[in-house]
Amino acid sequence: MSLLLLNGFEFPLTQANAEPVRAGALERGPGLGVRSGVRAAAWDLTCATGWLSQADARQVRGLVEGEGHVLAFDSTLTATSYLWSSRGAVPSTQVTPAVGGRVPGRWGGGALRVREDYQVLWPGVCSGSEWTVLAWAHPSDTDTGYWEHRTWRSDGAVWFNGVGPQFGYGQQAYVEGGALVLTAGTDTHQDWDEVVLLPYFLSDAWVAQAYGFHQATRWPPLPYVLASGAAVPGGAAEVQGQAGGLQRVVAGPGAWWESFDFTLNRSPSSP
Repeated sequence: MSLLLLNGFEFPLTQANAEPVRAGALERGPGLGVRSGVRAAAWDLTCATGWLSQADARQVRGLVEGEGHVLAFDSTLTATSYLWSSRGAVPSTQVTPAVGGRVPGRWGGGALRVREDYQVLWPGVCSGSEWTVLAWAHPSDTDTGYWEHRTWRSDGAVWFNGVGPQFGYGQQAYVEGGALVLTAGTDTHQDWDEVVLLPYFLSDAWVAQAYGFHQATRWPPLPYVLASGAAVPGGAAEVQGQAGGLQRVVAGPGAWWESFDFTLNRSPSSP
């Protein structure tokens, strides 16, 4: 069993220690009887990575801190809340019946249908030039119920159901000018579900792992990530992470290896 996986990804660790956190205290009374004032309990997992290449360190840090947005299209809080990302980003496009709307999704919730010659944009969700978009797509020309997993990367690489990288295909989901763009491609409409925007570059090996994870489970609503493995107390749990100090060792001219510590925080539960 792996020591620690985050959203199905495994990377080298030198430390993964669980520390209990409690609201309130467990103490002895005047007669030495034990009494508890604990109102809630949780744990923090304090970790440190092994040495990583610069590229790997960037994607591990982005993973730990839950960078990015997820569009699940499931919310029914308001008529348009299904368009909100997990971080509250909203589209600049006015989504009307002519443009598209909410339809049944792959996971039994909602999905977004984008109609031919239209696109829906979420501005300001990616500040850098490197990005990865993962999504489940259902084009209008496919059999009913068939959803294909697709991955697009900022270097033009594309994966279809984990097969790739392939080049030369038009990007139907991409980032432009800091905005996430979903289109209908060349179809009369295309349905989108569980769209994940990561504002960093996933390596080829990590894209394959991401497909396996996304096929088996829903992507957690970033900034939450799913922690699992032997080091996680009580089994798999959604956590929020924060990266700490960074160490570097020179590996050659203009190159180095990196290691950093980080903490995973689990939400409290009743004691």
